[in-house]
Amino acid sequence: MEENRVLRSTRDRIPTQVFTPSKTNITVKNYILNEKKVVKKLIDATERDIDVHFEYKHGNIVLEFTPAAYLHFAECIQAHFSNHNTVDVKIFERKDKMGKIVETSMSVLQKENSKFQLYRINMYNSTMRVEVNGKSHILFIDELKTIANLMSNKSTYQQLNSKIREACLKLVHHNVSHLSNPSTTEISITAGRTNVDICPKCNRKCLSKCIECSVGNHWIHFKCEKLTKEQINTLEQSPDVPYVCTICTKKQSQETSSISRYTSLPPLITTRV
Repeated sequence: MEENRVLRSTRDRIPTQVFTPSKTNITVKNYILNEKKVVKKLIDATERDIDVHFEYKHGNIVLEFTPAAYLHFAECIQAHFSNHNTVDVKIFERKDKMGKIVETSMSVLQKENSKFQLYRINMYNSTMRVEVNGKSHILFIDELKTIANLMSNKSTYQQLNSKIREACLKLVHHNVSHLSNPSTTEISITAGRTNVDICPKCNRKCLSKCIECSVGNHWIHFKCEKLTKEQINTLEQSPDVPYVCTICTKKQSQETSSISRYTSLPPLITTRV
């Protein structure tokens, strides 16, 4: 007779060791995280078909997660490297002006020679993406197998992703007073309903898969802008870079052209000295 198996909770199975502050280097980026963009990126991420997508692209290992899987991965990778026998890890955190952690990088070093970096793990908290690069980045594949074993209990991802999506959709319809660190799921909102952003091209609500124009201060769908997947990935990895939509770009071009035509006209009045 087969014995019944009882899986322990994730919290019980994952070690609680964390990295010491002496191994963490913190830098502050000269911008404030756009909380509204982060919320919409979280909504997009909850719609991903699989919890963890692996891709080898341009010599980099690229991992893309649903929000729940990303939170679990971040916990498991720290647990994995905290007691590693052959490598040391140095942590670099990038924060915005308000102290929110935007990006976490892990420099994986040889234990015998701490000056030699094997590879680097870049974790982008606002897009739930991880990129691994470096001379010996292929070694991370073996580490990933162990981390995957720690993440073996995936039964709660769907439920947690649904809760994250529900909370984010509520935020779309409210003023965002404070969005906690992307590495947590606690989100607070203020009272007072605001209008949902309408895409100026299709006149539909911008609930997800859209981007804010820094000139027109409106949101517009990726599809309406005809952005490719690579362009979207580039924009998501550079949240501090302002985006100008095609509508405003065309308008600016027309204004510049009008000014050029005006300044090239001969003077209507000639004065004599």
